[in-house]
Amino acid sequence: MVENRPAAYDFDSMTMAQLEIYATELQRHFQEERRLREELEMRNQELEHRLKELTALNQLFQKHLEQRLTAVSSLQSLASTLEQLSKDATAMLIKVGATPGSPLEDLDWLSANSEHEDIPDLG
Repeated sequence: MVENRPAAYDFDSMTMAQLEIYATELQRHFQEERRLREELEMRNQELEHRLKELTALNQLFQKHLEQRLTAVSSLQSLASTLEQLSKDATAMLIKVGATPGSPLEDLDWLSANSEHEDIPDLG
């Protein structure tokens, strides 16, 4: 049985010179393919390295962001506590008859007058 192959692949009718040209071209294509595969492998390794770097940077950023949010929350809580302490101190001074912003010459006087139940003993 005779196969119907294209003339370009009919090795029986090719001359030795044509076979050498064909072999040379095949070798060149294989070498080019090998070079391209090596280049692709190098690029893949470079991308993997960059991905590891970006992952590490992202983890550092996430840690920094978490620490910052914790610090902001703590500062907001501190500010709220200080504001409440200021209001409580102002209310205490008003109850003992001092006017807010006036200097108190003797803090012991406040301690002596701390029988009021919501005024703490300063001594």
